[in-house]
Amino acid sequence: MLALAEDFFNANSLNDITQWHIFEQVFTQSDLKNILSTTKAKDALKELAKINKLQEFFPNEEISSIDHFINKITEINVFETIYK
Repeated sequence: MLALAEDFFNANSLNDITQWHIFEQVFTQSDLKNILSTTKAKDALKELAKINKLQEFFPNEEISSIDHFINKITEINVFETIYK
């Protein structure tokens, strides 16, 4: 989860996290949601939320919780931006 947190911390937009490709594997929205919903991932996301880092990915929408962020980043249009 440290790598995931570092990717979010170092990115300023969704376009900055496009390196999340898993070679030779099909990676689905459900896979991403399952990964981000783990306790370790949520703990990392909570730390990033404390410094408003998660809000940077959706500047036109208020991110009200970690679950809201997870739901938003796994929406089809956002997922496809990351995995284009």
